Amino acid sequence: MLPKRTVSEIIFIAQTEQSLVDVYCEGPLDARVILSFARSTGHANTLVYPAELIEWPEDAATFNGHRGKVVYLSNKFTAMKLQGACVIDQDLDTIQNSSPENGNLLKTDFSCMEMYGLAEDDLSAYLSATYNVSISASTFSTIFAAIKLLFVIRFLRDKYCMGASLPPPVEIIAGTPDKLEIARDAYLDRCSQVNGYDNRWDKLRAAIQPELDSLGTEKRNYMNIHDLSAVLAKVIRLRKSKTVQLDPFFLERHCAYLIISRSLYSHPMFDRLTSAISATEAK
Repeated sequence: MLPKRTVSEIIFIAQTEQSLVDVYCEGPLDARVILSFARSTGHANTLVYPAELIEWPEDAATFNGHRGKVVYLSNKFTAMKLQGACVIDQDLDTIQNSSPENGNLLKTDFSCMEMYGLAEDDLSAYLSATYNVSISASTFSTIFAAIKLLFVIRFLRDKYCMGASLPPPVEIIAGTPDKLEIARDAYLDRCSQVNGYDNRWDKLRAAIQPELDSLGTEKRNYMNIHDLSAVLAKVIRLRKSKTVQLDPFFLERHCAYLIISRSLYSHPMFDRLTSAISATEAK
């Protein structure tokens, strides 16, 4: 277990020990994947710190969540002309880039780290072997389309209804175990109900389809792993039993296992990460 570091300690180490090649990221799963990659590429001295192992100063409070805190740290490195490696999920930036850019900030190639390990064929086999649940290709298409819709709603929520609450992701689907449907209108009605109706939600509704039509076909760019986990858990319970016990992170853990067992060299973000930590080691 790594010791906690303050931002001041991190900056001091970057100033005085330039041969150290620490990496900073959002969460423990990200750290696990990055550390495994670093070891596999010969960077034995690289340490990887998730945001929860960093003590953040008061001026970092305006940077929301772990993602924002890692952006804050990358800004610190850049302002002080120091080299660091700060990794964040691309998240909604896959639709429109709203995060600051600097030479110390690296973003995942897909919406989040877990997406490197997501493959439909494997997911189908995993659900069958682990939960004895068979999901057809058409049902998977419905699930993925529903998760993509949620992703767009989150993006437009931040654009039109900043700060509004969204209903649980499982409410985006309806129907029977054998015939799932996307409950777009019912979900948006719930959004208005939860937050109180005003015309901002009409603007959001009108913007959804044009936004969906403008996106590419790579589904891993436009899915939130937590939404996908929640919806798949609902499907499993519909097929098996409403009381079946599921690890809330079952899908994240499975994807992380697959990422670590596969080569990541072909992905641009990991290529940039290798260059960043190698350049630091060379000093």
